Amino acid sequence: MAESTITPQQTNLLKRSSSSRGVLLNHRHQQSTRATRWAMSRSDNMNIGSSGASAMFFWVNPSECQWKLATRTSIEKISGGVVHHEWPQTGMYMGNNSFLGSRYDQPLLSLSFQTGIITAGGYDDILSEGNNETSPQPGLGNFFDFLDLLDRPDTTSSGAPNYIHILYSSPLFGQRGIYLQGFFTEEGVAWTDSAENPNQINSWGATFMVFNMQPSLKQLMNNFELIGIPTA
Repeated sequence: MAESTITPQQTNLLKRSSSSRGVLLNHRHQQSTRATRWAMSRSDNMNIGSSGASAMFFWVNPSECQWKLATRTSIEKISGGVVHHEWPQTGMYMGNNSFLGSRYDQPLLSLSFQTGIITAGGYDDILSEGNNETSPQPGLGNFFDFLDLLDRPDTTSSGAPNYIHILYSSPLFGQRGIYLQGFFTEEGVAWTDSAENPNQINSWGATFMVFNMQPSLKQLMNNFELIGIPTA
């Protein structure tokens, strides 16, 4: 598999758009003017420049993201015991383009999305000062935008990979967040339409395989400063 790259123009585009003052703030954190929402886009939309880019910005950030970092190892049983095999990645993102590589495989992210209230009038005080009984809810729009994002071709018109780019915002990775590039796995997306909780889309989830990230995991580990623990 060819090494993937994230250009500075692509990351800056997501960053500028997600922090724009013209974008409605996450309704769960109205008091925060510095909150950064998650964003997603395909490569073919990001390469045409900010004036024509079409990115998906989340009204409500995902409720949970489970990371899985498998190691590139295996155990083989033989008559005399076991053999431990190891295949480090070289020149890939986890090794920060180093020939030393990394023992980690591509990260897998199990994402649990949330829409917020999808029934009409749920955000009356935010969306409209008048009658909004037929106003579309942003979280519901996110759901259908996400289905459209997954349905787009995985290759561009030139034959290049049409990656999905994610601006991942979380205190785990600092105020600026991280930028991910990859594809959602073949399982696609799953959700539940429940009569017990009809005002939201329930159990909306998908799994994302990361091919590239900025900053890399190596950079995050190398730049981390240990917090001193008081002894008295």
